[in-house]
Amino acid sequence: MIKNPSETKSDLTCEECGEPIKQNQTGNKPIYCEFCGALNNTVYTQKQETLVKRRRQGPKSQLEQKEIRFSYTTEELRQEIRNLTYQKIYELVKTTFSVMRQLKHQEDLKQSQILKLAKKLRKALLSLSLPSDSAELLTKTSKKKIENYFEKFQSGLKKKKKSQSNYMPYFIKNIKFVFRLINGDYEFSNLTKYNQKAVKKLKEKYGFKINAKTKNSFSYSLSILMCRKTYRIITAPGHVLDLKHSKNELTKQYTLNTAKDITVLVLNNYFKRNFSKSYKKLKKDLEIDWVYRESFIEYVCSLIKLVYKLAYNNGYSSRLRGFQKLIAEDLKESAFFENDTNYSPYLRLNLTLILSRIIHYVLDSSLNLTPLQSDPRKLNPTDNLRFANEIVDEILADKKIKSEFLKKFYNLSLEEFQKKYEKLQAKLKSDMLYKENFLSFLQKLINSVYKITHTRSKKSNHSKIELGIIKDLANYNFNWELIKKEKSCFYSEEKDKRNDIFTTEIPENSLLWRVRAYVIGFLLADGFMKTKRSYVISISQHFQDIDILKNVKKTIGGKISGPYDDIYYLNAYGKKLIGKIRELGMVECHTKKDIANKILPPNFISRKIDNITLIRDFVRGFFDGDGTFSGSFKDRSVRFGLSGPEKFLRAIQNLITNEISDITTFITKETIRYFIIDDKKYLLYSKLRIYKKGEGFYKLKPKDLEKGIIIKAKHPWLKRLHISGSLNCIKFFNWLYEDNDHFHDLEINGIKICGKRKFLKCLETLGNKKSRKERLAPNWSDIIPDIIIDLDNKYYKSDELMKILNDELLKKLTNLRLGYLYNQKKAKNLDVFRNRLKYFEYQDDLLGSFQKRIGSSNTNFYYSKLNPPREKIYKSQRKIELIDRKGSLKKNLKNLIIYFLLVNDNNFLNFEDLRLNLIKSNVFSKSTLRTNRIKLDLLELASFDIIIIDENEIGDNLFLVNTLILPKFYNVRLKELKDLLFNLFNSDK
Repeated sequence: MIKNPSETKSDLTCEECGEPIKQNQTGNKPIYCEFCGALNNTVYTQKQETLVKRRRQGPKSQLEQKEIRFSYTTEELRQEIRNLTYQKIYELVKTTFSVMRQLKHQEDLKQSQILKLAKKLRKALLSLSLPSDSAELLTKTSKKKIENYFEKFQSGLKKKKKSQSNYMPYFIKNIKFVFRLINGDYEFSNLTKYNQKAVKKLKEKYGFKINAKTKNSFSYSLSILMCRKTYRIITAPGHVLDLKHSKNELTKQYTLNTAKDITVLVLNNYFKRNFSKSYKKLKKDLEIDWVYRESFIEYVCSLIKLVYKLAYNNGYSSRLRGFQKLIAEDLKESAFFENDTNYSPYLRLNLTLILSRIIHYVLDSSLNLTPLQSDPRKLNPTDNLRFANEIVDEILADKKIKSEFLKKFYNLSLEEFQKKYEKLQAKLKSDMLYKENFLSFLQKLINSVYKITHTRSKKSNHSKIELGIIKDLANYNFNWELIKKEKSCFYSEEKDKRNDIFTTEIPENSLLWRVRAYVIGFLLADGFMKTKRSYVISISQHFQDIDILKNVKKTIGGKISGPYDDIYYLNAYGKKLIGKIRELGMVECHTKKDIANKILPPNFISRKIDNITLIRDFVRGFFDGDGTFSGSFKDRSVRFGLSGPEKFLRAIQNLITNEISDITTFITKETIRYFIIDDKKYLLYSKLRIYKKGEGFYKLKPKDLEKGIIIKAKHPWLKRLHISGSLNCIKFFNWLYEDNDHFHDLEINGIKICGKRKFLKCLETLGNKKSRKERLAPNWSDIIPDIIIDLDNKYYKSDELMKILNDELLKKLTNLRLGYLYNQKKAKNLDVFRNRLKYFEYQDDLLGSFQKRIGSSNTNFYYSKLNPPREKIYKSQRKIELIDRKGSLKKNLKNLIIYFLLVNDNNFLNFEDLRLNLIKSNVFSKSTLRTNRIKLDLLELASFDIIIIDENEIGDNLFLVNTLILPKFYNVRLKELKDLLFNLFNSDK
């Protein structure tokens, strides 16, 4: 942070804020900036831990006292004062005519102007009060301290001499900076972090703002006009959807350099004059003020992004609120089918009449239509939306209207109509906002036709278009018999493009078996099959996963309808299709407890295609239907989950562990939410919805929530299979998606076998192929079992074993092309390495060890029990550290364990009670009393026969001391040993 600590005192400058620093110390100690609070090479926030330690030890110098006081009280307040200073300078510059003239002509400020501004700034800061929101920033400082500090700051300004020597140089420098900032002499990325924060505050306070409450305001009108223009550009024929490139181009059009006058879009002449004046002022601000220009560019980018989402994201407008919703509504009106200039009035009239004929047929052939109770002239919204979606789906499927509905045209030829109709189909596919508009137009039209055909009303109660529909329907002769035979208003000249992989035979080695496995897995999770009266299979998915339904549709056919409450439905029909799906493993009513508890994965998934089983495809389909992925590496909460009946999940668990031998999984009960009201219990779905039999989904209202309660409970029979932990999740991901970062683009006969949203979510969290490979790379502790097995029949010192281990690790990492991770993964600490060897000696029983006296110290030797040395070394001993060389008791965990077992009258004591006694004794810290450490010491004592365990493994087993062998290790009687141990562990109390 200091450019060169060896420079003279006057040449030192802070790299964070650029202010000069007075060097009051010598040597290589950190140099403190009193203006911004930064230290050389490291910002104070990175030094908090060391500062806490210093505070505990007591400050050693005045410099350290300043650091500690600053780090806990005034850093954010200093930043706030700097922000306020910049804001006042900005106001003074913008309100001073002579300074603005300098900006306009791009001339530097004169010294006299700078001094005048500095004096005005001092007066402004003296009369300033600290904003109330500043206190919220300082969570570790009381309000009194903040107010006192600010009072001291202002009291320093009151004294002219002190203020001139202390503050005026900073004011002058800040004035120059803000002036050059407004002039555009800086790039934001090159500013210090303190100045970046201040610039952000300037943009928030003085940048381009929208007044959404006043619809006649200039900023509101300008935003609407820019959105209209953006919408026209991005939806124009031949426009390429490239958000980044288009954003840059469109932003340039709205900034000064290449700005085109958009006032021509304003229709009202009176308002146009006022708008033009404000627009000229905006141009001046954009020309002179860099801060305002950058704020305007950021706002324009946000509008462009909003318009893109409205145009290309299905259903996005329904999730908007506030000003964004107003923009969406304005675009809907300006782009509405009835106002679309691409279509002549005759075309719109004829299409409206033809659609009215289709609606009349649909309503006439449908049963159980329910009008609104409040207004019987309108159709129930659910039926209305369903009919409108069906018509839009037919149009989007590139289907043509049947000739029976095209008998009569008004001032328009059939050829011209067909051409424009195809353009309408293309626009409905590409523009989601236009599709929403057309859907709302259809809903109004359905209500009009329903009103005409199902209710009686006077002629005066109808609009002109309704009167035209009445006249057309009265003069139109429907060939009902011909239409009803085909049961459709539309037809397609193209054959069904469905990849028929269920009702037709496919070769045994065909990749389409993978698609079958995926679809069956998905159907078992989210499908519903019916074979009574009609043969139908139905699937529902949230609009975010519509791509899955489209892929499944390519395999079973059918029709997608929706959205209904953000849910899409796929329905497919056919006795032969349902029979084949059932044969491959799909079960009817599989959500019922009795049936669900008998389901098992189908047998065909065990077959191999290209030497790989279909298990992963089946599991992937089930995961896309009923699986979850959550968490992050930072909080160590990464987890895959699969929900289903226990027997089915146990089978899935076995399949996964057979495929991935070193993965860990476990199963728990599924937790669900219920809503209880009037002694009735309802299953609670997303968005606070419940399902009422015969009524469908019902969204809970505030009144319902006041009367009822929401509870969480364990599902009576559903379970959840968990795959948790970063390594387990990476292994599962690599297996499930074939370790392919582009698996969502993989196609088999044009069919994808992966849900895009979940895959990308997993990929974003778990990282790309390289990062996953690095995380799975072996650590030194993973290599120990391999080297023990391969050890020669001789004795090794611990440092020799560590070298062998590191060499083997380097070989494995090099083979994996991850040699650059060696320094990070290798064993470095010999004591930690010896402790790990104990686990393999006492717990896994792979190593043998002894100590040999060499000179004045004992040396540890190890050998592999799988390949032991033929000759034993004489004069060697196997030693446990209970007493030192002088024969005194060692104050270690092993002796404390023996002490508590003896105090318990040497009765059997279980592991948990022993662990709690060790913790309550307060002899050792909790970090020392880790569960694994206690188990390791128990195993070591058991290996010397000092402790007797009721079984070979440590779990809930019981322990007692072998009192007959104790004198061999302690050379004292049992009673004396108790007293010695008591004095050893109670001497400090």
